[in-house]
Amino acid sequence: MNKQSIKNWAIDDRPREKLALKGAETLSNSELLAILINNGSPEKSAVDLAKELKRESPKIKCLSVSDLFAIAIRNAYENRSITSLFIHSQLKAKREERQ
Repeated sequence: MNKQSIKNWAIDDRPREKLALKGAETLSNSELLAILINNGSPEKSAVDLAKELKRESPKIKCLSVSDLFAIAIRNAYENRSITSLFIHSQLKAKREERQ
């Protein structure tokens, strides 16, 4: 498969930009999932991966826009928490090295 990077798509077609310009209600569930997925693979765009995920997981088809945003918000907070703990541990280790 020869994927075209989302970066090369028209701005109005890119999921994040479409969300900002037109609102969440204009995005398909695949586009919303692509935003959550964040990155594609060398072979597939994030939208392609989201479509594949939807085909293979019937439960995802039942999720509403608000469900998807709740997942995204929860993931964002979890990622921030993990990142801040990691940074804290790195800073602590550097301080201990100096002592």
